Amino acid sequence: MTVNEKLKAYIQKRGIKQSVIANAIGMNERTLNGILNGRITLKVNTLVSVCEFIRVDPAFFLNDNTL
Repeated sequence: MTVNEKLKAYIQKRGIKQSVIANAIGMNERTLNGILNGRITLKVNTLVSVCEFIRVDPAFFLNDNTL
């Protein structure tokens, strides 16, 4: 599983809306959706921003963890 796939699964599992995350981190919802679906490259600063909002260590998505 890629980092963006893990992040998307984590967000979906917890019922967090992408629009809420996008607004909280100052990103367009379509851009966040594109990142989570692998159409747009996930940058480290975006991963950190999302992780700060959902209160998860970014390393969780970088390691070989299963959700």
